[in-house]
Amino acid sequence: MNYSYSKKALVLTDDKRGELVIKGVLSRAGIEIEKKVLNLSSLDTIRGLARRTANLSFIRAELYTFIQEFGYPHMVILDLRVDLGFDRVEDPDHMKLFRTFLIAYIILSMGRGFARLHCDMMVLYDEHDETLVKKLADHSFVLSLLRTKNEQVNEIIDRMKSDKALFRRILSVDYFKKSELTDSFDKAFSQLAIAIQARRNLADKMVEKSLSTLSNDDRLPADVYFNSGSAIFCNGEVASDAKTNVASGVLRIEGKWTSGTTRDVAQRVRMTLLKLANAKQISYTDDLTIELGDKCIIDASVAPALAGILIKDLSRFSNIKVTISKFNYPVLAKSEGYSMIKSFVRTLE
Repeated sequence: MNYSYSKKALVLTDDKRGELVIKGVLSRAGIEIEKKVLNLSSLDTIRGLARRTANLSFIRAELYTFIQEFGYPHMVILDLRVDLGFDRVEDPDHMKLFRTFLIAYIILSMGRGFARLHCDMMVLYDEHDETLVKKLADHSFVLSLLRTKNEQVNEIIDRMKSDKALFRRILSVDYFKKSELTDSFDKAFSQLAIAIQARRNLADKMVEKSLSTLSNDDRLPADVYFNSGSAIFCNGEVASDAKTNVASGVLRIEGKWTSGTTRDVAQRVRMTLLKLANAKQISYTDDLTIELGDKCIIDASVAPALAGILIKDLSRFSNIKVTISKFNYPVLAKSEGYSMIKSFVRTLE
C-alpha cells in the first residue's frame, strides 16, 4: 500500500508559549497538531513510557500505526533537547528523542509501501546550542549521532553519510531558534511549506527510482540459522562457516523479514525445522526457540506469518517459544494477528 500525506503535524516541545505560536501558524495553513495519539504527541506520556520501558522503541511502532490510520505526518516539529529521564549513559545529551525519530523514518523507508515516505522535520533549539546547530547543518554530522543494534540499519546510515542525495530522499531537517518563534515562525514556515509542496509534487514521478538503492534489498529474505547442538544449519543446510553464535536449540532469523520477504522467510523456518525433525536432528518434544533479535528487521506482516507457522505448520512441536528484541517487540505487538501468538512471545533481555 502506498500512503499519502495527512494534514496532521507532530509537535513535541516543552515551550508551551512557542507551541501556541506554532499551532496558530499551522492552523491557518489547514494543518492540525495531533493530540489524540499521546505516544507521539505528549511529552509527558512519552516520558512515562520511557521510564517504564527504559527505551523509545515504541516510537517506531506508534509512527507506523499513525501512518496506517492517517497517512504520513505532514511534518514533525520537536525540541532538539528533551530530558526524558534517562541516565547519562543512555541519553547524555538529551537528544535521544531527536535521534529516535530520525532512525524510525530511516527504518520505515526500508519497508514496502513506504516509497513516498519523507520526514520534514523542524528542530527547535535554544541559543546556547547555536554552535551545535551549525555542525548539524552537515548531514554527515547528524548521521554520526545515529547508531542502532541492527547492522542492516547501520549500513544504511553509513551509506547515507557518503551519499547526501540519499539522505535528502528520506530526511529534510531544518533548525529554528526558540526565541524567534513569536516574530519569525510564520515567515519561516511559509518558506518551508513551499519547499515541502514542491518536493511532494515531484515524489510520484521520482521517488520509486530514487529509492531503488534501498528497495532492491527488500527481495532478499532473511537467513534462518539453527544450532542442533552438533551442527549449525543455515536455511536447512549444514553451514560450517556460519558467522553466528546462535545457541543450541535456537532458530535465529537474521536479515529482513518484511512484507517483501514474508513467504520466503516463513518457508525457510518451516523447512528448516521439519527437515531436521525428519532427520532426527531434533525432536518434537525438544525446547525450541525462534529468535527475532537485533539482527532481524520486521514489519507488521510477521505476526500473521508467525501465527501460521506456530499454530498450523509447527503444531507438533510441544515446547516452542518466540523471543524478540526490545527493538522489534513494539512492531510485533502492534500488528494484526499478535493476539494469536502472544502466549508464545518473550522479550529478549
